[in-house]
Amino acid sequence: MSRLNKLIQDLCPNGVKFEPLAKLIQLNFGERITKLHNAGSLYPVYGGGGESFRTDEFNRQNEYVVSRFAMSRECVRKVNGKFWLLDSGFTFSPLNNSISKDYIAYWLLNSQDRIFSCTSQGAQKNLNTKAFLAFYVPVPPLHIQEEIVRILDSFTSLEAELEAELASRREQYNYYRDNSMIFDLHNTSFMTLGDFGTVFGGLTGKSKADFGNVGEPYVTYSNVYNNKATDITAHSYVQIDPAEHQNTLQQGDILLTGSSETPNEVALSSVITKPVDNPLYLNSFTIGIRPKQPLLDLDFAKHLFRSAPIRRQLIRTASGVTRFNVSKSRLAKVMIPIPDREIQENIATELDKFDVLANSLYSGLPAEIEARHKQYEYYRNRSLTFKELNHE
Repeated sequence: MSRLNKLIQDLCPNGVKFEPLAKLIQLNFGERITKLHNAGSLYPVYGGGGESFRTDEFNRQNEYVVSRFAMSRECVRKVNGKFWLLDSGFTFSPLNNSISKDYIAYWLLNSQDRIFSCTSQGAQKNLNTKAFLAFYVPVPPLHIQEEIVRILDSFTSLEAELEAELASRREQYNYYRDNSMIFDLHNTSFMTLGDFGTVFGGLTGKSKADFGNVGEPYVTYSNVYNNKATDITAHSYVQIDPAEHQNTLQQGDILLTGSSETPNEVALSSVITKPVDNPLYLNSFTIGIRPKQPLLDLDFAKHLFRSAPIRRQLIRTASGVTRFNVSKSRLAKVMIPIPDREIQENIATELDKFDVLANSLYSGLPAEIEARHKQYEYYRNRSLTFKELNHE
């Protein structure tokens, strides 16, 4: 930052002009997909959010996209490679040579909350383009803009390298996990889930008013979806009457998401690997399996039920069109291996080592990426903050 500070002191010690976006950039709106554009799988399609589907044509490449229909606070994103941009989003270009496109992009990325505040407040949050173009942006001399871009690019480049390394490690973990879960039918016992455990459901008879900040803790759908080992400390709360008969959870229970919008994400598993000391309930959109006997090491089980050999079976338990729901009768027919306990423990120990490197938020690459990202956001905010030039 010392070079940047020197440039500011030399070129604009008294501040910089602030200009509305309307005077700095031109908006370039995307296009609808029509019958002339072939459906396919080559290029992602972007618009009001993340990737929607894929097509074999593209109309943009390596651009910053602003979503007109914002589904979340991430209204601005960088899309690398070739893609198709729908008319629900736009890219932009500078109106003159005194403006760096990347500088404006970093300013937009740093202003996500302000941009999101310009969306309508209904279920569909539409961006007010006029209000967006009225935002005032600090416009330092071009040399300073370029230095800011250089500094922030160095952070994003390092973060991208770490993300690529993380993706590689996760592939290694998935490969090792999936191959570790292939067992010989002649040397390993197998059992259906129906014989292995008792299937049970989550909360019943609850209305929206029963959920809030008080009551009894329950495991949410997202907790099951995101964690192969259930986080029993991440509580949401529901009112439970003492006279109600609701299923409670205990150590060893295997939880599955009961439905999903896509078949590939249905029946994602989470295992309660730690003791549950107080009543803990289960979300109604999830399913529990309670082992009849402790045949599986719990750390082995958390990897087993997310492995490819078991996932292929679990996916086939669901059916639907716009929403895919797990059939409990089909679930009971899923076959799982029951290897010797020593084999289970050895596999779990090795997979846990991979898992920490690939997925832990407290150590390994994910923790380093998070730290780098916070550092990047700090310097992005600091480098894009200027004193406004006094015109008096």
